[in-house]
Amino acid sequence: MIGPRRLDMLADRIEAACASHKIMAHVYGGTASAHSAVFVMTFEPGHSLRQLMACKDDIQLSLGHPVLIHHTPYVRIRVLGVAP
Repeated sequence: MIGPRRLDMLADRIEAACASHKIMAHVYGGTASAHSAVFVMTFEPGHSLRQLMACKDDIQLSLGHPVLIHHTPYVRIRVLGVAP
């Protein structure tokens, strides 16, 4: 399993990648399984999911892993292939 420090580091990298696109986001609630980590994201009003999708490649580069972005009642980011 992925430790809490690693989850915090991944969340910080996601926030930094969003900030480079001028999206002020807060990533929280990191939960881990054997091969992925899932985070919940909120961002300031005035930003859209389309803007977030535009920076998906930068998020993947900063993490070094592919990500899936889901929009349910909130935005979830699943980081795939994360080793413990």
